[in-house]
Amino acid sequence: MAQDYADLEIVISDNASTDGTEQFCRSVCEKDARVRYYRLPENVGHARNFAAAFRHVRGPFFLWLADDDWIDSNFVSRCVEKLQSHPDTVLVCGVCIYYREGNPSELNEPVVNLLSESPTRRVLDHYRSVKRNATLLGVTRSACIEADAFPTVFGGDWLLLARLAFQGKVNTLGDVALHRSLGGESGDMRGLAMGFGLSPAIARVPNVAITWYAVRDVLRADSYRRIGTVRRVALAGEVGGALAARFGVPYLVRRIPGAAAPLRRVRDRFRR
Repeated sequence: MAQDYADLEIVISDNASTDGTEQFCRSVCEKDARVRYYRLPENVGHARNFAAAFRHVRGPFFLWLADDDWIDSNFVSRCVEKLQSHPDTVLVCGVCIYYREGNPSELNEPVVNLLSESPTRRVLDHYRSVKRNATLLGVTRSACIEADAFPTVFGGDWLLLARLAFQGKVNTLGDVALHRSLGGESGDMRGLAMGFGLSPAIARVPNVAITWYAVRDVLRADSYRRIGTVRRVALAGEVGGALAARFGVPYLVRRIPGAAAPLRRVRDRFRR
């Protein structure tokens, strides 16, 4: 509500909270016409709740923001300014600062700039570097989000940013910040994976599931349709290879004596 951007709407999607959230939000709506509140009848998980919020968006630009995160007061205006001046850009974010129990954390998020002229290169660059994926909480062009606004699989946020990167450039501004609290639902990776239906065994190695979902998404998602079947299959193979090299090589190096050198050569090949 403190944003300096004039034409602002605030959509709250309440995922069937059981505390005082509903009463608080309704009181805010009565005081500020920019705020609209919607309540889901049952808890649908965070991915479906993000999608539910997007369905109420009216403007050409939007950003998702989790309930325990916040942004600088000029965050929206700076990001929209960049999008309006660069038609080839689909998403603009600020640098990410993490907090643990209210205090700044030493945890750093890589600065994400996917600026290649090649859509497939932007996708591969994303999968080669993505970690906590705070970049997705930047300002995005609404028209670039597909019907399944937020893929409801483990690692769906990675898939979504890849789809956006395929459609256009992704840029991080250095003069505004997204502030994120560590902990909450995203702090328990294994529990989060099981919440998406993964078995306990797969939840122990969640990157295996993410690799599979990423490959499948390239083959199925509408965003990639324009490059044709052959190129989609090739891109899916590169994505799978990049993620396998990134996550599988360190795992095998730790467990197979003498495998470090050849495995690292394979990894470096997929990084190029």
